[in-house]
Amino acid sequence: MGIVGSELHRNYHVPGSALSAVLSGYFDSIGVYRQASSGQTAAAMAWLERVGLGDKARTSFRDLSFADQRLVLIARALIKLPRLLILDEPTQGLDDLNRKAVLDFIEAIAGENISTILYVSHREDEFRGFFSRHIRMG
Repeated sequence: MGIVGSELHRNYHVPGSALSAVLSGYFDSIGVYRQASSGQTAAAMAWLERVGLGDKARTSFRDLSFADQRLVLIARALIKLPRLLILDEPTQGLDDLNRKAVLDFIEAIAGENISTILYVSHREDEFRGFFSRHIRMG
């Protein structure tokens, strides 16, 4: 299971690069405390490329924009190709342009059937055609 939410984003304060943040998904940790294999590093780089941040792999996670941090955390959640991807308000705090970029990436992932996606949002305008079910609470 891969999870991305505002709490993870808020608590991801360890020093390290965007690459190490994605790699931490292999170890289910905040930060990397073991040596990653060359295969793991290559896969993490591939995910950074997929989210458009391959050129920022060595940039400190803390120095990335808020939107780029969120994309890195989504890549982190996908690194082990989880059967279930839980996205809890993944666009919270993003402007319209970055919100669209995140939604477009999620739509691309949904089209590949990598994971079942549980997407939680308070915004009805985020409902996209790739969602097979829509549950309205209230």
